[in-house]
Amino acid sequence: MKKIIQMLAIGLFFISNLNGQKLEEYIWKNRILIIESPNTANVRYKSQINELVNLEKGLLDRRILIIEIVENKYKTTNYLLEQNDEQWKKLENRGEKSKIEEFKVTLIGLDGNVKLEKKEKLKKEELFKIIDSMPMRKHELSNKIKGKKNN
Repeated sequence: MKKIIQMLAIGLFFISNLNGQKLEEYIWKNRILIIESPNTANVRYKSQINELVNLEKGLLDRRILIIEIVENKYKTTNYLLEQNDEQWKKLENRGEKSKIEEFKVTLIGLDGNVKLEKKEKLKKEELFKIIDSMPMRKHELSNKIKGKKNN
């Protein structure tokens, strides 16, 4: 529980206004993948972004919201939306203490719990394997199978 509160506090601190919504409003709607980097030239950051290219269908199916936090800006990609705003937005109320020192990837489940924190690139296979092993994801897949049988 402490980890959940800590992660939400960090997320809310970094992203005080995310398209008019608080980070906590995504709980039970999206799984959240936060990618933090000191700059866009960071090798791990570039590699992570490249890892996610052309995964729209898998990310959409798993309801993944991606939040990139780099330097003093952020952007979100939500495949549940028909159109995403790819513009970087300035982080508000960000002090020198909160400066991102190193690359980090954090996965938050639908329930708001931190499922993974990693300082290395998260490979797509590992991301999907972690999510697909979650109880809520198994339930989603079970409902899809039942829905197909009824059609």
